[in-house]
Amino acid sequence: MQERRKPIVGIIGGKGKMGKWFSKFFRKTGRIVIISDLGTKFSNRYIAQKADITIISVPIKETKKVIREIRSFVRREALLADFTSLKEIPLHEMKKGKSGVLGMHPLFNQLAKNLKGQTVVFCRGRENKWIPYLERLFKKNKARVSYMNAKTHDYHSAYMQVLTHFTNIAFAHALSWGKYFPKMSFMTPVSKLHSIVLGRIFSQNPELYAGIEIENPEFRRVLKGFLSSAHSLAKSVEKKDYKKFERAFSKTRGPYKNFIPLAKNKISNLIDIIET
Repeated sequence: MQERRKPIVGIIGGKGKMGKWFSKFFRKTGRIVIISDLGTKFSNRYIAQKADITIISVPIKETKKVIREIRSFVRREALLADFTSLKEIPLHEMKKGKSGVLGMHPLFNQLAKNLKGQTVVFCRGRENKWIPYLERLFKKNKARVSYMNAKTHDYHSAYMQVLTHFTNIAFAHALSWGKYFPKMSFMTPVSKLHSIVLGRIFSQNPELYAGIEIENPEFRRVLKGFLSSAHSLAKSVEKKDYKKFERAFSKTRGPYKNFIPLAKNKISNLIDIIET
């Protein structure tokens, strides 16, 4: 049965970027929101005791410590959740309490205008009434809610989030190492698109990205594979082995063949936008 009373939502780390974003969202949809952070009148413990839904929104490296600090104060009928981009470790720690448990990962950042079209991953920990409540609320605001287990989430995240950011940061780091600074007058359309992506990344807090890269245990294996692939391609370049490079390119292209027509169309539209 649908809960009639609107819950009190507590956000630990409510002054951070995602904490602020969701504080605004919950207040806009009529929920009472209380937050704790550096310099706030409420403590983490108070939030855990008072809120019906307590959400931890702190840097990845601080998440385990905060969970251990407050999990025993969250009521049995309440929900303890987090926004960390890593899910297996936080869920393991949160389940040591007595409350409902949910791991959440919003697949967007604070630049999103609203929830429309955005995806929030739900990783079940311990069921209670506030989990379907949040799902209904997010879907009502046009978000997509995707359920998966924590290990599967961290596996996908290691490739789609961590490796993606790593390669972009490494690319920019190589430019800096070479003391090369891109000039707009020499940029191709694709390099302009890439620079926009880099600008978005470097507008964020370095602490956020350090946590994303370092704390996901699945990424060690992924990084090893990436470095091996890069080394193999580099050897083809060093030896001027055209055939080997072309074989690698063709083999790698295979899984993307259904995406290529869409990509051509979309990138043309994007290029038109940035060139106007």
